[in-house]
Amino acid sequence: MRKMPAARQLPPLGAKRRIDDAHITFETTPDGRRQVTVLHPLLHRISPAMLTWWFANIEGGMGYRDQQVDRYQEWHPEDHLLWRVVKPSRDGGYGVGARIQVVEAFGGNPSYYFGLTWDVLRYDSTGTTRAARVLGMTIAERQDDWWSEGKNLRCRSVLRVGAPEMLGRLLNPLVHRLLIPHGAELAWARHSVEEMGFLEWLIVGLYVAEHDSAG
Repeated sequence: MRKMPAARQLPPLGAKRRIDDAHITFETTPDGRRQVTVLHPLLHRISPAMLTWWFANIEGGMGYRDQQVDRYQEWHPEDHLLWRVVKPSRDGGYGVGARIQVVEAFGGNPSYYFGLTWDVLRYDSTGTTRAARVLGMTIAERQDDWWSEGKNLRCRSVLRVGAPEMLGRLLNPLVHRLLIPHGAELAWARHSVEEMGFLEWLIVGLYVAEHDSAG
C-alpha cells in the first residue's frame, strides 16, 4: 500500500479554473500510447520568460500569510505533494539532464496518486519535456509548450502514457492497466487546467520580487 505524504491544508492564492475553460482531446497515438492534450485558456500578465523561470525555481519556499510555505505545494495545495530535484542538470537545478521526483494526487484522491521520477529532455524559452522511465524504457512523457499571444501567454500540455519503442507497443496495454486507473486521464486533464490557472496568481509576484532584488 502506498503511503501519501501529508498535504498542506492551505487555500490556493486564487480562483480555480474549470475544465470547461480549456480545449481537451483524448486519443491513442499510432504507436499505441494514450495521449491527453490540454490547450489552456490564456494566462494573463505572464510572459514566456516568466514561465521558463518558474520551472527552474519551483523548489524552495515563499511567504504566505505570515508563514513560509513550499512553493510547489502552494502552486496547487490540494494536488501537489512533492517536487524535488534528485539530480541537477549540468548548469545546476532544473534543466536538460536533470532528474526530478514529482508526487501528486489529482483532486486529492488517493486513487489518483502518482509518484514518478522524470528525466528532463528539453528546457528552453518555448517549453519543457520530461520522460519517466522504467528499466530504461519510457513509460510516460509530459510536454509543455508556451508562446506569446499579445501581452498574454498560451500554453499546451500533453501527457503520453506508454512506450514509443517497438517493445513498448507490445507492452503498452499492460502499462496502461498499471498506470491509468479508471478516470485518471480526465482527472489529470482537470488537474492540468487548475494548476496552470493558479500560476496567474502565483508566478508574477515571485518573478518580479526576485528580479527586483537581483537588479
